[in-house]
Amino acid sequence: MNCRKFVPSDFARKLRPLKHVRMMKATEFRLFLFYVGPVVLNNTDFPEILFKNFCCLSFGLRLLQENNF
Repeated sequence: MNCRKFVPSDFARKLRPLKHVRMMKATEFRLFLFYVGPVVLNNTDFPEILFKNFCCLSFGLRLLQENNF
């Protein structure tokens, strides 16, 4: 799924295809983990148990980055 055109200009880097995951920078991982990943993986045939684990990881890391925690 091509999400580049839907990513706002607030993000310094646009998301690369997942086949280039070894070349991704931290900002690209954060974009995928917090914003794009849950939407994209939910709309594919990604295994449900792995999707639930991904969502738990995403939510947990989002809580850890909060300043009001």
